[in-house]
Amino acid sequence: MRVLHKVFTFLFWTVTWVSVIAVCTLASFTAIPRLAGMEPYVVLSGSMEPVYVEPVPESEQIESGDIVAYQTMDGTAVIHRVVDYGDTEDSYITKGDANNTVDGNQVAREQILGRYVKHIPMLGFLMSGIDGHVLHIGGFELPAVIPIVVGVMILLFVLKWFTGRAEEDE
Repeated sequence: MRVLHKVFTFLFWTVTWVSVIAVCTLASFTAIPRLAGMEPYVVLSGSMEPVYVEPVPESEQIESGDIVAYQTMDGTAVIHRVVDYGDTEDSYITKGDANNTVDGNQVAREQILGRYVKHIPMLGFLMSGIDGHVLHIGGFELPAVIPIVVGVMILLFVLKWFTGRAEEDE
């Protein structure tokens, strides 16, 4: 039983510290950019990689070649490259890097959410996986991975406690 107690103790602390590090890492990729005025977007299509964008001040011009995030009429956020100016003064023609043709609709300046700042490959897929599995508890949304990790930690703690108690009885 002593060996089992040591194994469960090791697993308990390993899961605890890995969870703490994972939460801190994910928080740093979402909270810190927001504090700096950037907004993270997860791109699920193959035309662009996951990116961070920051608002474009009215005084700055959006140039051909800039990568921008914009909101479509149905509320979807799209991240594409500006390839040309549109028919009006503040409209743009955009195209996804992996697409063969330009987008069907021109993008008005009011639709633009921000300009590309940085990308972190593969992180977006992890974030969308976590966001895609959400539990609704009362008025809160909780990523499903949190109760799973808490459940594993409780199980390991109980097993650690049980093997420690059994060791005392011997």
